[in-house]
Amino acid sequence: MAPDIGKLAASQRSLLQGMKYQYYSAWLHDGDAAALVSRLAALFRRPGMRNAVLKPRSLKLKPTAKNLATLAAPPRELPPYSFDWIIPRNEKSVQGGVSITPSTPSRLASFIEHKFSLNETYRGGPFRKVEEVLDLALACMAVGPSGIGCVEPMDKSASQLAAESTTFRAVDSWVVPVTIEWITLLHRDVVVKLGIDLTDAEQVSGVRVGLTNDFWWLILTPHPFRFTNQDDVTTRDYVTKALGLADLHAKFPR
Repeated sequence: MAPDIGKLAASQRSLLQGMKYQYYSAWLHDGDAAALVSRLAALFRRPGMRNAVLKPRSLKLKPTAKNLATLAAPPRELPPYSFDWIIPRNEKSVQGGVSITPSTPSRLASFIEHKFSLNETYRGGPFRKVEEVLDLALACMAVGPSGIGCVEPMDKSASQLAAESTTFRAVDSWVVPVTIEWITLLHRDVVVKLGIDLTDAEQVSGVRVGLTNDFWWLILTPHPFRFTNQDDVTTRDYVTKALGLADLHAKFPR
């Protein structure tokens, strides 16, 4: 039987167009705006970040310490307050932003996130290899600083999202990660509290684990992870079991 040229072409276009990914981490802001501005300024001094544009749809500001101090200053209205940015990379862009909630009795989270698209070979995307994605994620972890962060693919099914939401409501997500993602980052204090050896995950073929400054990191695959790739899903399942994540969820309830 002759191949369906239309389907092949559609499949090839899908690979080239890529899929969306998100970095996300949260923290409880201690109200020290000057310290937070200093950490944000350090983030934008890193290679690949210096050409970012703050509030690109309105003010189009350079990421100077002065501009960051103005944008991150506590407003008179009730929190949270936020601002966004765009980072040009390799003729593409990474969209990011921060939401800041000063210390309140309700302990609402502040968070930083980035969104970008990648195809399976990194061709034409803002990142050329997984190490570049990791570098951005590690830099962002220091902003809070955050205890837990992740880079996740955005192709999860409705059932997966529902299961993760149920787990999130049941566990202390400030202590234990809800899931293991493509890239998972944990502050060394979190790993100590969990009482695990993160390098146990390296018993799964292709998985990499390392420690950079105060943050442990775990990479499931060298290529962009996809839930439509059964091998990727199997790797994630094996790592989840190797680290005993289900037992940790039971150990640290909300």
